[in-house]
Amino acid sequence: MTRAFSGRNARGNRNAFIEAHDAHAVAAFPEIHHVTSPTRKAARDAGDADAINLWAGEAYPLARELPAGEIVRQLTRDAAVALGLAGSALRRSG
Repeated sequence: MTRAFSGRNARGNRNAFIEAHDAHAVAAFPEIHHVTSPTRKAARDAGDADAINLWAGEAYPLARELPAGEIVRQLTRDAAVALGLAGSALRRSG
């Protein structure tokens, strides 16, 4: 959790900006968001992931390091199984 980018707690992937500013980040949303906005824009434009907010969400530990195509194939297979199970349950109840 960090307030470094926005002044409000959020789950962010650790990077150089968070490492440098997290310890003294104040709870001052939206002021901190506006103060850091030019830095974040410049970093995005430069492709610098060490100075942009990389939000993680709650389920980030579930992420797998795989090629995108493999993740899509797995999601497709999982969705087909889930649809099949849902269809079976509907047929049994109807």
